[in-house]
Amino acid sequence: QYSTIETPPSAAWLSTARSRNEIPLLSLDPSDLPDPVHTILSGGADRELAAWGKAIVSFGSPVMIAPLTDMDVTGNTYGLGDHVAPDGHTYTNSAADIVAAFREIHDRIVAQVGQLHVLWVFNPRGTDTAGVAWESFYPGDQYVDWLALDAFNVAGTSTPPRPWESMSVLLNGSDPSASGPYARMTKLSPSKPMMLAAFGSVEAGGDKAAWFHEAAGDLANRQMFPAIRAVVSFDGTIGASDMHLSTSPAALAAARSAFGVTSPFCMNKAQVLKLTDTGE
Repeated sequence: QYSTIETPPSAAWLSTARSRNEIPLLSLDPSDLPDPVHTILSGGADRELAAWGKAIVSFGSPVMIAPLTDMDVTGNTYGLGDHVAPDGHTYTNSAADIVAAFREIHDRIVAQVGQLHVLWVFNPRGTDTAGVAWESFYPGDQYVDWLALDAFNVAGTSTPPRPWESMSVLLNGSDPSASGPYARMTKLSPSKPMMLAAFGSVEAGGDKAAWFHEAAGDLANRQMFPAIRAVVSFDGTIGASDMHLSTSPAALAAARSAFGVTSPFCMNKAQVLKLTDTGE
């Protein structure tokens, strides 16, 4: 669930996850703050982070939190580069600023929730911007439990248009002479489990139903992607790219078949915690 820093996850939504024996994945988005990164670093978001901590304590069960999701995307107000605040002043977020903000969010919430099991997720989009490698945003092993990537087959709906891309191409890259996102991410911390925090495909340009089945086969290949142990489907749009699961009955049926409850990526709470703690 995407939650803004000013709107912690609701008790009703968290209770639904608990009733399903699931660990909720929460993307903590601070874009509703003016100058989000520097507001966090100056203590201006302490009240909001305290509310998050209170919601987690009240829930009383493990959660996953991904702070500053897609922090390497300049279009995010908390992302890399120059931005204009609502009051008109300009501000600049460096990679070091964003790393410090991630750590501050982590430390503030951990200080409040104590021994409750909070799993921290590092989830960039995987975009090198203005000569800054996305690995520069990694806050360090002590702040991260899970690594995460996004994988979107946007085909001809993007600007500029992209070719139809399989899951293996999205994760390995199209240039065999260069390391793809998966290899680069695993190099950050080889022993940590990885998830696809959001993945999906458009219909235009290929067979979306077949794409889901092929993706499931690629991801289940332990020789190809051994670190990826969980996946979260994306059910929405990005720009002009419609990646709703229900863009066609065939696509929805394929997604359910490939990534439903019988999928090796569909884990209950105990399995996630064991994998996080032991790697198995």
